[in-house]
Amino acid sequence: ITMYARGLMFLKKAGTVILAICIVLWWLGAYPHVQPPAEVAALREQAAAVQTAQPEQAEELTLKADRMEHQHQAANSFLGHAGRIAQPIFAPLGCDWQGSIGVLASFAAREGFVGTLAVLIGGDELDAGEAAADQGVREQLASAQRADGTAVFSTPTAWSLLVFFVLAMQCLPTLVVTAREAGASKWAFVQLAWMSGVAYVAALIAYTIASAMTCTTRLAPSTDTPAPHHDSFRAPRDTPMSFPIHDWQFWVVTLIALAAAWYLVRKFIPSRMLPRILRPRKKGKSVSLTISAGDGKGKP
Repeated sequence: ITMYARGLMFLKKAGTVILAICIVLWWLGAYPHVQPPAEVAALREQAAAVQTAQPEQAEELTLKADRMEHQHQAANSFLGHAGRIAQPIFAPLGCDWQGSIGVLASFAAREGFVGTLAVLIGGDELDAGEAAADQGVREQLASAQRADGTAVFSTPTAWSLLVFFVLAMQCLPTLVVTAREAGASKWAFVQLAWMSGVAYVAALIAYTIASAMTCTTRLAPSTDTPAPHHDSFRAPRDTPMSFPIHDWQFWVVTLIALAAAWYLVRKFIPSRMLPRILRPRKKGKSVSLTISAGDGKGKP
């Protein structure tokens, strides 16, 4: 009974937080829309040219074009820009922009790391055809590639992340409890900075040792054409970015994402740290008191 109660409590508290994080990250990874690169149009033209004579090659070219278009969209989304900003911080640990986003999201709840990477990488493995639908998250993450063809999670990167997750403070509710029990928010920041610093240094040591002991496996691209470099997925500055404001589905998912973001703000940020207009109203109780003059016989 205790295990059932604890498991149900975890699903209600952690499960809702993870779901909200995934919704917000999905929206940030889907918008704004950018034009696909010229290589995508060229691959689709090649697929259309050989559709009749070589249908298998046409399907392979189409899948490659879809994968390149997805990577281009993800790299130029809000989430992709945030990942490139954070990438220099986590690059010494072997993380690219996708892994950096996963690590940042895990500070809210470490269980959100897998969900974050599933949102980012889940749509990347389009070159596997229909078999990708049967693969689990573990297989997708294990076979995920960077833009230059190397594995997203090499052996040194995996070891550094394991060490980092063991030592880092990746739970915002715990920090909120620390601030509440200590009576000051500074102790929560000290806890976050100290544990994160120790975890970073230990993960860097683990990555250095693992890199010296193993050789990072370089995955070959699916075709003879060399995989484009990561910078090739960055849209030029004059590339138009747009939002489908005329599509009702865009507004529906945007409202859902805003609701999820508001839930996370109310969940993790103390009300005293929010602007006055965003603070929740305190619910009070009405109390009535009646005083009578008595009955005239000395009795109240």
